[in-house]
Amino acid sequence: MRKTTGIAAVLCFILGLTFLLYNPVFGWLTQAQMRASIAKFEQGKAHIQGLPGTESAAEKNYSGLLTDMQKYNRTLYESGQIGLSDAWSYEQPAFDLDKYGLAADAVAVLHIPVMEQEFPVYLGATKENLAKGVAVLGQTSMPVSGTNTNCVIAGHRGYSGTAFFREIERLQPGDFIYLTTYWEERVYQVESTAIILPNDIEAVLIQDGKELLTLITCHPYAVSTHRYVVYCTAVKGTASKEEFPDGIREFYVANPDPSPQAQKPSASSQSRIQLEQWLPFLAIPLIILSAIILIWPFKKKKAVGKEGMTNHEKNVP
Repeated sequence: MRKTTGIAAVLCFILGLTFLLYNPVFGWLTQAQMRASIAKFEQGKAHIQGLPGTESAAEKNYSGLLTDMQKYNRTLYESGQIGLSDAWSYEQPAFDLDKYGLAADAVAVLHIPVMEQEFPVYLGATKENLAKGVAVLGQTSMPVSGTNTNCVIAGHRGYSGTAFFREIERLQPGDFIYLTTYWEERVYQVESTAIILPNDIEAVLIQDGKELLTLITCHPYAVSTHRYVVYCTAVKGTASKEEFPDGIREFYVANPDPSPQAQKPSASSQSRIQLEQWLPFLAIPLIILSAIILIWPFKKKKAVGKEGMTNHEKNVP
């Protein structure tokens, strides 16, 4: 019986320690990987800065990629995004960046001050890409400027201890989002949010005459029956990080409902998110109880041993 209790206590101790450390450890590893990817992106961006009056070989490759992406966006708009029909199309990247000699596999960096998050942006919403950052959905516009575009970026609603788009509901109309590519920094402003069904493709289509950035993730949190969508439009004029470092502005642009399918978000996921954040701490009592169960028999045995000693034995140094 005593042996069985000891084994159970050890298992409880290990389980509690796992619950307590799993999210912090894996979250730290993913954050470190994202920081490394962003640093690599910045290095690649620096490589295209040729000397005045010259154009480096790297810059020619990047210039070619920009031209091809702009052409792709025009073709995508003119075709009516007919390839956007199933989940497979979301995973397929439109470009193989290795062919352009890019120093990094990320094509951009997404900065969301209100969420206090910065992500490397990849092409194609594959499991691999979504585990290490956020990704441009296949058959949507590439992250380069231009009218008649809608770059749709997907991210997990939290994954392996990393927040990703977990706090997306904090974004409100008027908030700024920054998208940095190899060629420029684009500033977008949140217009509206919506809750859609997973197969509601029309809700993320290109809209005539607009330059949109759309963020999408699962909803509700940890249930994922729907999708939470944030619609953003390109800001005209100055709206730099230095001017609005927290990403918040006192007013928002007109047309607050750009999608005809948009629904006003009703069910908030904040209570579920807060509950999950506190759950690991419930492992602390489990660890303490397990330690007591493991230590108590030894203390009891030692106390019994002392009681069985004669007075002479106790006095022997």
